Amino acid sequence: MLALPKSPFIIIGFLESLGVVSGMYSGAMLPGPAIPILSQLVFSILLLGRSYSLNRIAGCFLVAAGVVLAVASGSDSDQILSGVGIFWPAMMIASSAFQAVASIVKESVFLDATPRLKGKLLDIFVVNSFGSGFQAVMEPHCYIFFT
Repeated sequence: MLALPKSPFIIIGFLESLGVVSGMYSGAMLPGPAIPILSQLVFSILLLGRSYSLNRIAGCFLVAAGVVLAVASGSDSDQILSGVGIFWPAMMIASSAFQAVASIVKESVFLDATPRLKGKLLDIFVVNSFGSGFQAVMEPHCYIFFT
């Protein structure tokens, strides 16, 4: 299991780092009730199906962009995201998307490992350990990027 290629784990660590850092930065700028609303909308869209065709992914991003525009538009004081603009809601949605793509890459690692390990199952501890290790290496670089 330790002989598996490490490039997917580097990608997983990078995507999860981007998700955490961008979620923390956007969460600091958004009002409290907006955070779970945006995250739930993204997760409800991305988790409806197992097959991820290019059309579906493009459709999810189109719907997410529409949600951001609809929620952030207008200047009425009673709107939940008045005065926030479009950048921070979009970054919150992107943070969820980074973590969702990291999960998709993890799934591909499991599928790719079956023929490499000659029918043995890949241990989830190995996948999470390598992913978390590369996330720990990448996260300080993501903080630097966002500051």
